[in-house]
Amino acid sequence: MDEVIAALKEWLDEGKQTAIAIVVNKKGSAMRPVGAKMAISQDSSIVGSISGGCVENAVIVEALACMRSGQPKLLHYGVSDDTAWSVGLMCGGEIDVMLLPINSNGEGSFDRIVVDKIAHLQSQRMPFMMLVLLSGKRFGHSCILENRDGKIDGNAAAWVERSQFSRLEEMMRTEASQIIETTAGQVYVDVGKPAPRLVVIGGAHVSIAFVKMAKLLGYYTILIDPRKTFATDERFPEIDEMLGEWPVEGMEKIKLNNADYVLLASHDDKLDLPAASAALKADATYIGMLASRTTKARRFKLLAEEGFPMEQIEKIHAPVGLDIGARTPEEIALAMLAEITAYRYGKV
Repeated sequence: MDEVIAALKEWLDEGKQTAIAIVVNKKGSAMRPVGAKMAISQDSSIVGSISGGCVENAVIVEALACMRSGQPKLLHYGVSDDTAWSVGLMCGGEIDVMLLPINSNGEGSFDRIVVDKIAHLQSQRMPFMMLVLLSGKRFGHSCILENRDGKIDGNAAAWVERSQFSRLEEMMRTEASQIIETTAGQVYVDVGKPAPRLVVIGGAHVSIAFVKMAKLLGYYTILIDPRKTFATDERFPEIDEMLGEWPVEGMEKIKLNNADYVLLASHDDKLDLPAASAALKADATYIGMLASRTTKARRFKLLAEEGFPMEQIEKIHAPVGLDIGARTPEEIALAMLAEITAYRYGKV
């Protein structure tokens, strides 16, 4: 959601009318998931997407009408509709798209205050949920629920019964935006979870391509490398954080935790082994090691001698990356990120 909210803020600062389109339901083979978003400005500029290009033009037209009326709208697109051919939705799926004009009148609507609140939470990497009423006279009214330590702020929304908090917390854990039924009617719940952190140990050439691709995929990237030759802004202009520290100190500084992804890519035992040890102790969700099978066996043996059980050590993905026959740094980075993505979504 980051780029969409950033675009809305920029356009609002310029005095432009804006709207946001959100996929709130899907059936079949629609290309974009529930929660996909697109920002639209009064000059028809867009950021983000809600389909594979099938319905964007039609949604822009509807969004401009919503800006003029100030009223939200719920749209449905599917292959059985009369509009299917004209808007190009031929993938066999169906989607429901909620359009919310960014109003200035407040009163519970999706307004500049909500946009600024989301932007603040994103800048602080705080998880949250955006709730939007989909029915009744208050259709389009929204609120933000903050999520601290996996628990919902119970005082933020009068629409949601406390009996549903555990369900909301599970939705946050699984990043599952969806529509729920409440006493106030249907409510769309949009999960706003910070981009996963991807910690890269070692700033060698492969890491440059890896960080570029990881940013495109939406990861929050951190490079740790005490070698000043490798850890430079010129080599990593896109990096979110760069620490010229030894791995253990750097990982302590960023408070490495069990939600983080770690790539060991320095090709140097003095860096990769302490980093592997720290990642195992933190129970990082994914640990990948750029190494040959011979290096893997030797390093696994050294980690076992440190006292780690082999069952835990074997959670390290090594050699990291799907076997796609990669040769160049860019191809190797692609193979590694393909495996990380597959792991993230339960495919490996």
